[in-house]
Amino acid sequence: MTTRYILRTQASNLRCELRINDVPVALYAPGEAAGGAEVPVNEFLLAGANQLSAIVGAHPQPSRAREAWTTQPGVVLGQPAAFKAELLREDDNQPSAGFQPLRLAWQGVTEPRPQVLEQAFNAGVSTPRWAYTQATALGPEAMPGAMAALQQLRTLLEQKNEAALLQLLALKLEEVSRQAYGVPSEPLRAGLQRALRRSLAEPGWQLLPMAPEALDLRLVGQGRLVECLRPDGRHAVTFVKEGSTQSFFLPVMLGLLQGRWQILR
Repeated sequence: MTTRYILRTQASNLRCELRINDVPVALYAPGEAAGGAEVPVNEFLLAGANQLSAIVGAHPQPSRAREAWTTQPGVVLGQPAAFKAELLREDDNQPSAGFQPLRLAWQGVTEPRPQVLEQAFNAGVSTPRWAYTQATALGPEAMPGAMAALQQLRTLLEQKNEAALLQLLALKLEEVSRQAYGVPSEPLRAGLQRALRRSLAEPGWQLLPMAPEALDLRLVGQGRLVECLRPDGRHAVTFVKEGSTQSFFLPVMLGLLQGRWQILR
């Protein structure tokens, strides 16, 4: 039997962020989830106790998500706003009879103060022992090391070192495919390889600047992961195509595992 957990979200007149066990699984800018959005989340679940949380009305800068803010594009202060998220389970592509859907919801008037909604649950399935749960618990003093690791990744991208890049991503690709969903990792790896080759070789594609001042790193996952973003919420590793709206991004969450920085999500 194939089991899949799906997180469905709808939000209006606010920015929201969804987490499972303090690991961000979705971040929606104002308007992005107005018509509904969903994301599979097997790779974030733990055997036994779990926690679903949402930051509703989040600050536009990810590392300050829980802080009060003054203004942000797409949000009208003092006007009605609403949020709802539902965690569903499917067994062999059918709604699970043994899992009660989990719901978080809020509605009111938009204010510049984020609110945190939380609910505990049991996934009811066995899960692998994810590598990130075995990583070193970090504090703010570890951020320079994480930044240095991210800059090494940037260097590999600029050198177009495809083999080294795929090696860095091997553990993540295995966990988010075969271990999480029971599917081979090779199709995911091949798709990523094609996207990398296009972004690194085709004319017009460029990697956005990755100087430290252009980035926004934050500790998540109870301090075992460093999520690498930009102040506007985009991923640190983002390619854009000149004169086009096309883009390609590589989500990166770093962890210190067995004494070295690795891409764990």
